[in-house]
Amino acid sequence: MPRPTLKYLFFILCLFFIPSIIHAQDKTPQDILSNDTCLKCHSVDQKAFNNSAHGSLNCVDCHTDIKANPHQDHINKVNCSICHQDEAKNWLNSDHARGMAKINPLSNSCLACHGLPHAILTADDPSSPVNRKNIPVTCSNCHQQQQNKLGFFLTNENKTYLGSVHGLSFKKGTDTKAAVCSDCHGAHDINKPSNRSSKMYWANIPQTCGQCHQKEYKEYSRGIHGQALAAGSRDAPVCTDCHGEHDIDAVKRVFSRVSSKNIPQTCGQCHAAQRINAKYSLTTNVFGSYMQSYHGLALEQGTITAANCASCHGAHEILPSSDPRSMINPKNLEITCGQCHPGMSSEVAKGSIHGSFNTGNNPANDWVRNFYIFLIFFVSGVLLLHNVLDFSRKAMVYYRHSLEKGREVMGINERWQHFILAVTFILLSYSGFCLMFPQTWWSFMFYGHGGWLRWGHRGTGIVFSALALYHIYYLAFTDKGRWQLAALSVRKRDIMRFFQAFQYYFGWRKNKPRTGVYSYVQKLEYWALLWGSLVMVLTGALMFNEVWFLNLFPKWLYDIVRTVHAYEAILACITIIIWHGYFVIFDPDVYPGNWAWLNGRHSSKIK
Repeated sequence: MPRPTLKYLFFILCLFFIPSIIHAQDKTPQDILSNDTCLKCHSVDQKAFNNSAHGSLNCVDCHTDIKANPHQDHINKVNCSICHQDEAKNWLNSDHARGMAKINPLSNSCLACHGLPHAILTADDPSSPVNRKNIPVTCSNCHQQQQNKLGFFLTNENKTYLGSVHGLSFKKGTDTKAAVCSDCHGAHDINKPSNRSSKMYWANIPQTCGQCHQKEYKEYSRGIHGQALAAGSRDAPVCTDCHGEHDIDAVKRVFSRVSSKNIPQTCGQCHAAQRINAKYSLTTNVFGSYMQSYHGLALEQGTITAANCASCHGAHEILPSSDPRSMINPKNLEITCGQCHPGMSSEVAKGSIHGSFNTGNNPANDWVRNFYIFLIFFVSGVLLLHNVLDFSRKAMVYYRHSLEKGREVMGINERWQHFILAVTFILLSYSGFCLMFPQTWWSFMFYGHGGWLRWGHRGTGIVFSALALYHIYYLAFTDKGRWQLAALSVRKRDIMRFFQAFQYYFGWRKNKPRTGVYSYVQKLEYWALLWGSLVMVLTGALMFNEVWFLNLFPKWLYDIVRTVHAYEAILACITIIIWHGYFVIFDPDVYPGNWAWLNGRHSSKIK
């Protein structure tokens, strides 16, 4: 072939191939690396991916750092913000994201909620983890455990939510708009309640709840509480203060904070608080005066239809009595009270509505009350004086009778032991119950002096223990003590007489069982006293120095010792009152008392 012809052919070939080469160099990775190319090496559920929200995308649309095949070994984490800019911005600025970053900066937080990376579904897909019907379960994956896999504390709110009015509606499926986690806390912009931008920040809660409860939100905003909130008052109650948070119950449910039964206590959280009343110059004792009123007493007796705070003041649009729109404005009381009491006149406004016995604003009622207080003390005082004198006179007669005709049962030694035992037992019981129940009326005198009370209790315990040791010596080393120990020993006939006594009391036996020097009553009491004293002395000694004890024994054993000491004391006091108190004071055979503790002699009743 001639040379010019070859040149011409080469020129034609260049014109044909050069544009193709240039075009190939201009192709993007998406043009070069198709999904089919990626799937040759990477195993992905193709069906799940095709049905996902990203099914129309190529692999390199998300894995943007892949430019060639084969690609580099290290692939960067997918950046969802390339497409989801607003969502990513909200997430990165949230406390939720900052909390995750502190634990695991490399964690893919999007996948934690949205699911598997190649099977992410749109929020309106019923199978999506972020679909409304799945959100509580998705959130509970972390929040249902106190110590989750990330290693930090999370509150367990899912269980309480599922038992709430929102959770119950959600589980039934009857209300598709039932509030779920994201409705209240947000989706990507979840922040702590202390964050001012949080939907759960105290000042934002009414608006958050108002997304669904628009009518109640408007009423609340018009009311005194909503006005105080708008003015920036942190003390103004918001929805969660009255209804709760995750455990919100329906009003009709008995455990609801705003049920008829519980509303006074809910309102009393603020209106019975001295700080709130003093700070805002509110009427004091409104809670106490209501509870003393007819309505309050009826409510405490279980009449849930009795008027409560919301019945008269309203639920959300609560206004002060000075406001003409208020339900408790004097001009409106006839209508308000008439809701339950048809035919009520305007006279109802002439007096204290709460109707306490001590209102302070009804002079006539106060005069009547004070008169009756005087009359009660005067009459009861005269009657009490009469009976004390009568009892004293009769007691002296029985005392003289026991001296003249009684038999000696207690010597001077036994009487001193009994006296010291009685005094120490009473002091130990009183001081012990003051330590056990420090908020009771009988403990008020020791308020601020706990050290005195504790050491007084311990000192009395030492005296009690010394008496116990002396009594052991008395039983072992004195003739009378050894004789009494033998006489007080329990025998088979004592057990028989115990059951025979019940037969006699029920009328199944004609004669009362006979007794020896000491009856089963005295033997039972004596050995119970010895046993109780042994238990109290031992447990008291172990608790005397808790540091010494806890250096030798575990804390759970200390708790057991403390429990034994406390409940043995209760058992001892009950036994003394019921058993000893009856047989030495209230038994008709010895009433008004057995004087053996004082003169050593026991006598039967005067005939």
